[in-house]
Amino acid sequence: MAEAHARGVAVVMGPVGGYDEGAAAELALRFVLANPSVDVAISGMSTREQVEANCASVDAGPLSASEVELVNRLVAENKALADLYCTGCGYCLPCPQGRMS
Repeated sequence: MAEAHARGVAVVMGPVGGYDEGAAAELALRFVLANPSVDVAISGMSTREQVEANCASVDAGPLSASEVELVNRLVAENKALADLYCTGCGYCLPCPQGRMS
């Protein structure tokens, strides 16, 4: 993303897709806003409450560097656990690790 941004290619991300309203959606939006290579963060909204929640997330500002580091660490730990405890349920298909099809 950094290289695309440096070359003038717009980087657009839709971080909220798949999340219900609430803390996860706010975290996803603020996480993406913390990346200086992201030019636009889009979020589909269908209710006034979703608009207000997204505006509040943006008003809160991007995550701090330490918060981004924490999220990245937790994601890495989660991926490591998935390697140990994948149940083969198929919920995440297509499998991001290529273990199931």
